[in-house]
Amino acid sequence: TALLYDVYPLEKDTLKQRNILDNSINHLIRGTEILKTSLTSKNAPMYNYHLAMAYLNKKDYQNAMLNFEIYRDKYLKPNVEVYNKLGTIYGTLNLYDKAIEAEDSVLKYFTKSFDAFYNKGVSFAGKQEFEAAIIQYQKAEEINPKSADLFYNMGLALGSLNKYDDALMSYEKAIELKPDMANLYVNAGI
Repeated sequence: TALLYDVYPLEKDTLKQRNILDNSINHLIRGTEILKTSLTSKNAPMYNYHLAMAYLNKKDYQNAMLNFEIYRDKYLKPNVEVYNKLGTIYGTLNLYDKAIEAEDSVLKYFTKSFDAFYNKGVSFAGKQEFEAAIIQYQKAEEINPKSADLFYNMGLALGSLNKYDDALMSYEKAIELKPDMANLYVNAGI
């Protein structure tokens, strides 16, 4: 079955998209409230997961984070996707240490996660720890050497360390992979 928060991107009208997401959130909140009274329900954490996904699609990161954390704390089995989404949200909210911790949780269960290494790199860069960011980006590159965003961010980190030749090579790799990404040309030309 299609979930409302999965259907909204098909709608071209942004006002209708927002209404679809709001309806999805309202239904999920109601379901969560009903399940709170039923202490025996094993499905309660799934409502928080779906609610988090709806909030994430709405770019309401605070509520997405809250519901992913509830899901993580109530669900018995670790869910790598939830840890990864939490890492991304924490990074978006500039909670870099929490982001790195969440991505480390991903790597406990999935040692070859491109997203976890990449997101850790972004978080270290956010903390101005560019050497650590580059190490994470290099680990991500070993898994997926075809990510323009990876090479773009690696170029930024290298440039921040005044390693301009290496930064330029990184931007050039990104341009090869995604020639229509304008900011690559701007950074390569600076």
